[in-house]
Amino acid sequence: MSTPTLVDALKRFNRKERYWLIRNALGPTSERLDEGFRARLAEAIGKDIPATAWWAMDYHLDWLVGALTLVAQGDRGFEAQSNDAGLVNGNQEDMDLVVAFDDTLLMIEAKGESAWSNAQFQSKVARLEKLRAAGLLPASIKIFFVLTSPHEPKFLVPEEGAAWQAWLCNPAGRPMHVPLHMPDDFVKVTRWDAERQAASRTGTCWKIVAARSSEIV
Repeated sequence: MSTPTLVDALKRFNRKERYWLIRNALGPTSERLDEGFRARLAEAIGKDIPATAWWAMDYHLDWLVGALTLVAQGDRGFEAQSNDAGLVNGNQEDMDLVVAFDDTLLMIEAKGESAWSNAQFQSKVARLEKLRAAGLLPASIKIFFVLTSPHEPKFLVPEEGAAWQAWLCNPAGRPMHVPLHMPDDFVKVTRWDAERQAASRTGTCWKIVAARSSEIV
């Protein structure tokens, strides 16, 4: 096996059944991202995204370590690797969407109803920084981390005394963001306290109520 391209290496690990179910259900047209979505991503990162860009969903960060190792080492990437740097965690921490073309890699994290979490966000940033420190993200690979949600997150902050890394940020110094278009009339099922007429984790009833995803920032 010769040294694979970035896209070819990423494909080798992409065995997520949800992805393949969608590809089977929607057919050949599902191979390409929507033109409008690509345009929004392009505006966020300041770089055009070709119609042929490859994509995957729920892509494990451990898989990303493996793919980048194959790009860096070719056949030697199949040899046992030291994990002293803690690059591989053996868990299912993932990126919601990965888009790749040429030597460009976009990692996209989405939130619809739930709020953004500093801890979760910084955990993923820290793992990506480990890849950079290990030499698996050389300057030749352009990496972007993009957030998508109905509203731009207001409460994400860097660790105390630190600043956001440049590859995370838009020109304003904030994490890159694209709007996630969602209906605003969802409902949900919740546990319910009939006496108090309020949602309650200890309620003995349940009730269908409005799901206010558009208010989550």
